[in-house]
Amino acid sequence: MRSHYLSLLAFSLISLATFFSPSARAEAASGFSLGPIPQWVTPVTYTAGIQPQGGRGGIDYLLVEAQRRAGDATQPRQTFRRFRERILNQAGLDEESELYLYHNQEYQQLTLHQVDVIRDDQVINKLDSLVINSFRAEDRAGSLIYDGAIRTHLIIDDLRIGDELEYSYTTSGSNPVYQQLYSVGLKVSWGVPVNQVYYRVLWQGRNH
Repeated sequence: MRSHYLSLLAFSLISLATFFSPSARAEAASGFSLGPIPQWVTPVTYTAGIQPQGGRGGIDYLLVEAQRRAGDATQPRQTFRRFRERILNQAGLDEESELYLYHNQEYQQLTLHQVDVIRDDQVINKLDSLVINSFRAEDRAGSLIYDGAIRTHLIIDDLRIGDELEYSYTTSGSNPVYQQLYSVGLKVSWGVPVNQVYYRVLWQGRNH
C-alpha cells in the first residue's frame, strides 16, 4: 500500500469507506474529481535510463515529478505530481495495486489526471476501471481535533509483475491561515534509487 506525498502518515479512520461506480466518483469526497492536467504544467518526457533492479518493496522508482505554482490573488496555489514505477515481484505487485492520495477538503481540490499501465510498450488507461473509495482521515482525532483531511484510496485491477505504473494528480488551494505566504521544500536525497527526478516552481510568472 502506498502513501503519498512521499511520506507515510499515520491516520485513524472515523468514517467508513464509501465505494462508488465511475459515474459517481466525484461525489465520494468533497473536492475530488477527474480532469485534465493544468495548462501551466510543463510537459516532461520520461527518459528510460539504467534501470535499478530490486528496489525497496519490489519496485523500481523510474520517475518522480513535482511542479508547483505559487499562485496569487487571482489564481489558486497548485501542486502537480507524477510518478512512474515498475513492478519487480509479488511484493511490489501487492504494493502498487493500491494507491493513497491526500487532500484537505476544507480548502483544497484534488484532481486525478492519469492512471496508466505500460505493458509490452502498450499504454493501458485504468481510469475507467478504478475502484475508488474515500475516508475521512483525522490524524489528531484522539485529541478531538478534526482538520478535514481526506484519504482517497485507488484500487487498480489487472496489474502484473513487469508492468510499469504511471499516475498523476493535482492539488489546488492552500490553507487561508497562511494567506500569501509561500515556501517550498524539494527532496533531493532518497533512501532508494530513483531513475529520473524533475522539479519546477512557478512563482509570480518566473520558473525556478
